[in-house]
Amino acid sequence: MAYVVLAVCAGLDLMSARQSAGQMASRARLAGRKLVKESAATSDPALRTVFLTDTVSVAGDVVTFAALALNQITGSSIPQAVAAVLIGLALIAIGYLLVRRSHDFLVGASRSAGKPDDARRFTRAFRRDWEERGRASILGYPGVTGICKLILTFVGPARVWIVARVYIDDGLSGDQAESLVRGLESQMKQLEYIYRADVVPMGGAPAGHAGP
Repeated sequence: MAYVVLAVCAGLDLMSARQSAGQMASRARLAGRKLVKESAATSDPALRTVFLTDTVSVAGDVVTFAALALNQITGSSIPQAVAAVLIGLALIAIGYLLVRRSHDFLVGASRSAGKPDDARRFTRAFRRDWEERGRASILGYPGVTGICKLILTFVGPARVWIVARVYIDDGLSGDQAESLVRGLESQMKQLEYIYRADVVPMGGAPAGHAGP
């Protein structure tokens, strides 16, 4: 009976894993990355979670099957205890990875000491690339004289919310400043991945200010 239950669970886990792996593989091909790297680098937390938990579930089924067989062969409960510990450690590791990746995309990749892995380098490179694109879009807009602060936040899969505090020409009237803000927000939302753009205008840039 234990083998039957385990086989049913393994079959259901494999069906789910096939779906999540297929979606992850499609994204990996589009991004030009390997499957494992894409699972860590993707900005879709739901797909990452499902893919990793499905992987652990399938691996757990295999480990459980081996432990059950060893228990029957040897009569010892040690293999089952070891299997339970291994599965628990795998779940802890996956939980830590998911928390770390979510942190990277929400508040920026960690800059702590140590060599960053490929996924973290990708996250930081992605942010730098879009910060540069955002700055170029802002500084090229008529009436903008500088940038005080630029913040990028992931609010969903491939959805970035950008907030910019910009210096504008002191000679602009209130209506002109309002028009500038609306136009700049509209222009920034034309950039790929930009889901929302909020611009906060400020007075002319201080002397010697060159932007962040």
